[in-house]
Amino acid sequence: GLSSLQQGGGSLNSGALTIQNSYFSDNRAVRGGAVNTHSGGSLTVLESDFHNNRAGVDGLAISGSGGAIYVSESPSVSITDTLLRSNAVTDEGGALGLSDTAAVGDGYTRCVANTSGDDGGAVGVRGTGNVVFDGVTFEGNVADSSGGAFTSWDGADVVFNNTRFDNNHAIADGGGGISAYGINLRVTGDSLFENNTAASSGGAIVTSDSDVALVAADFERNQAGGQGGAIASFSTATLSMRDTTFTDNVAI
Repeated sequence: GLSSLQQGGGSLNSGALTIQNSYFSDNRAVRGGAVNTHSGGSLTVLESDFHNNRAGVDGLAISGSGGAIYVSESPSVSITDTLLRSNAVTDEGGALGLSDTAAVGDGYTRCVANTSGDDGGAVGVRGTGNVVFDGVTFEGNVADSSGGAFTSWDGADVVFNNTRFDNNHAIADGGGGISAYGINLRVTGDSLFENNTAASSGGAIVTSDSDVALVAADFERNQAGGQGGAIASFSTATLSMRDTTFTDNVAI
């Protein structure tokens, strides 16, 4: 396993951790540049700011995850009224990395200008767990591969409600806002995708082997370098939509 020096540059936790009105800047670790919660620990973050933290080491066999926060095997993660900005990771989840974890992000939480050297410019989710984002903004995040703002694999149940994706970018692959692989994805409650871009398919969302439902979502001015200016759905994916609008999206 990783040593404590390689996990949680600011804090390492396997118990119950509450962070309120706190500031984490310029911390670094392999997983969880600022905070790492694991092995059944719980995490609550309120009214805090995570800026310029970094996870991962180039060339290391162990992948980096969670530029600011990494959580694994946790029954409860809550992030409220928190700013995650300009954090970076070599692999997955520029701001937040989750593995087999149940998580909720809500209130005025904002993920802004985070970057990933692989997938998930702001958030990367692996494994099972219920993940809900309610009233969260993803803006100006960049992934070198897929999922400019968010990516998830392998069985998670993910809900975005009243969530905004603006000006996120997937540099080399699909899903300027979201890439979803083998998950259940729900987008509801007037969620907005605008000005997101992907080098290949799905300017806003790309999905494969996933069950995707869109209810009252709005897609405006998204762009893909391949198929699906707003959405591209592949393999055994299922896609349903209701009360959803598409305006000025482009596939080049």
